[in-house]
Amino acid sequence: MVEVASEAPAPDSTIPPSPELYPIIVVEDASDIRTLIQRVLASRGYTVHAYATAEKAFPAVRAATSPILVVDRMLPGMTGLDFIARVRELRDDFDAVLVTAFADVEALMQSLRLGVFRCVLKPFQNEDLLTAVAGAANRLWLRVELRKRTSELEARNRQLQKAVARLHDADQRRTLDERLTS
Repeated sequence: MVEVASEAPAPDSTIPPSPELYPIIVVEDASDIRTLIQRVLASRGYTVHAYATAEKAFPAVRAATSPILVVDRMLPGMTGLDFIARVRELRDDFDAVLVTAFADVEALMQSLRLGVFRCVLKPFQNEDLLTAVAGAANRLWLRVELRKRTSELEARNRQLQKAVARLHDADQRRTLDERLTS
């Protein structure tokens, strides 16, 4: 007999994930803006780690579980988009918000290609930043849930394939036994 587990309820994509679910990694070279971003996000319950350079942020990005990056476009040493591209080479279980004072078409197109959730223009309203981060968290949550559920379905499919193979073998043995006894 094949055992089928009860269906789990579908995730409700209209309910935003809890702020503490994903760490926020802020990369902003201007200390006043970095502190502002950190305070605004922390006030809503996010765990925020802030860095002045991309190089200083890399160890935190490697260690974090499914982080959300809030990255300034113009950083010392490399651009924010270059940083996001390097992170994308390492992992894909993250999302990003790009903060920029300059909104040129090429940078916006590159951010889209890199999968950046949203670009927030400086100077920004706190609510704009919070909305962008909440949207990135929701999209990341949906991506993580999809991977998890896909993995669960693949495991169930393998179980069902094994069960079908056993039934097929049993049916062949039964057919052979019937032929031998007739």
